[in-house]
Amino acid sequence: MNILSLLMKFVIIIILLITVSCDNKEEDLDPCENVTCGQNEVCNNGVCDCLYGGTVGNCDEQIPTGVTVKKIIINNVPPENSSGDPWDDTGNPDLAVAIYTSMNNQLWFSGVIDEVDISEDHEFACDYNFTNNLSATYRIPLTEWDGNNYDLIGIMDFIPYQVGLGYPDTIVTTNISIQATLLMEYSF
Repeated sequence: MNILSLLMKFVIIIILLITVSCDNKEEDLDPCENVTCGQNEVCNNGVCDCLYGGTVGNCDEQIPTGVTVKKIIINNVPPENSSGDPWDDTGNPDLAVAIYTSMNNQLWFSGVIDEVDISEDHEFACDYNFTNNLSATYRIPLTEWDGNNYDLIGIMDFIPYQVGLGYPDTIVTTNISIQATLLMEYSF
């Protein structure tokens, strides 16, 4: 019995060693071994990440660190307000544009261009750089300065950068009566 008892203890020790050895091998497995990542993606602890800061599934498109609106061109100005009256009693309208957040915080203001010809396009040098919230919605109000107040002509919304749309040189945004073309520049 003594030999049988010793043999049983030996078998139990062998089984324990094999179990512990197998457990350690499971811990040593590479979590990325069975993970297939796409182009420009790398497996990191079992999860695919973009090499260049893009969005997983679309890692070919690098996310910009900044987007600059270089110029705003107003393409259409209605000849009269919603009441059918001219925008300015003294002649052609005096136009101004701005960029606001969706929470109505002003980020940039153009100043006023006096006595514009509404049959022509109107360019506003902007050079405003977005470095945060590149995919948020921003607003561009077009206003007419009447000497005392700014009368709203219309508001256009735009998003500086949208994943999957690349890096367009221009963004065109409209509302019912006006259109703006934004000349864009991206930094990485």
